[in-house]
Amino acid sequence: MTDGSVVFDRAAGYYDQTRDLPADTAAAQTALLLQQLARRIAPVLEIGVGTGRIAIPLADAGLAVFGVDLSAPMLARLAAKRPGFAAARASATRLPLRDNSVGAVIACHVLHLIPDWRQVIDEVLRVLQPGGLLLVTRGRRDGSAGELQRRLRAAAGAEHARAAGLDNLGDLDELMAGLGAPVTMLPPVPNSASRTAAEFLDLIGDGIFSWTWPLPEERRRQAVAEVREWFTETRGDPAQVRLRASPIQWRRYQLP
Repeated sequence: MTDGSVVFDRAAGYYDQTRDLPADTAAAQTALLLQQLARRIAPVLEIGVGTGRIAIPLADAGLAVFGVDLSAPMLARLAAKRPGFAAARASATRLPLRDNSVGAVIACHVLHLIPDWRQVIDEVLRVLQPGGLLLVTRGRRDGSAGELQRRLRAAAGAEHARAAGLDNLGDLDELMAGLGAPVTMLPPVPNSASRTAAEFLDLIGDGIFSWTWPLPEERRRQAVAEVREWFTETRGDPAQVRLRASPIQWRRYQLP
C-alpha cells in the first residue's frame, strides 16, 4: 500500500480534537453534502476517510458510505467511534472496488497529500458510475491563520516547500473539464471555528499539522518563537487575539 502519501498515523490520537468543526459548521457542511448526494443510489466513497469526520454524519443521515485510508490508527479511531462502519485500509491509487460501483466520491483535505494524485483521479473515474459525482475541498490558506502560517513557513525556511500532491485545485479543474466534468463551486460553508493566535502557535510548535512534520523540532520551535515575537509587537498579546476561520469551499465535478 506504500504510495508515497503523507500518512496520518502520528495524528490519530489528537486528530479529532484539532480538526473537529463547531457543531453549526459541521451541520451546515453535512447538509450541503447531503443536498448533493441525496439522489445517489449507489454507495458513496470517501478517500482518506480518517476518523470519519465527514463520513459518519453522512452515514447517520442514511447514506451508504464506504471509506478507505492508509492509516490503521486513524481507521481504528473510526471503528471505535462507529462500530461496523464499512472501511478498508487501502491506497486511493489502487481502490479495492469494482468498476462503476459507486455513485459519488468525496475527497476532503487529501489530494494534496498524495504524490500520484492523477492516478487517484484515474481510479475515481474507474469506480464512479456514469453521471457520478466527485466532491473535493482542499482547505483554505487565507485569513489571519493563513498569514501566520506563511510567516511560520518563512521563518522555518520552508516557504518554498510544496505539498506532496495536488497543491492547486485549479489543476484538477482543468483536468476534469477536459473529461467533460467542469467544476461547479458549491456555496461556501460559513465556518464559526476560531482559536487564539497563541493556541495556533502552540499547535505549530507541537508539530500538530502535517506540513510541520518534515521540520526538525528545534527549527520549528525557533520559527514559532520568532513569529510569536513579531505578532506581539505588531498585533498584541497572541492569547487575546482570535483568528477567524475561512469558509469551507467545496467543488463538484459531475461525470457525463
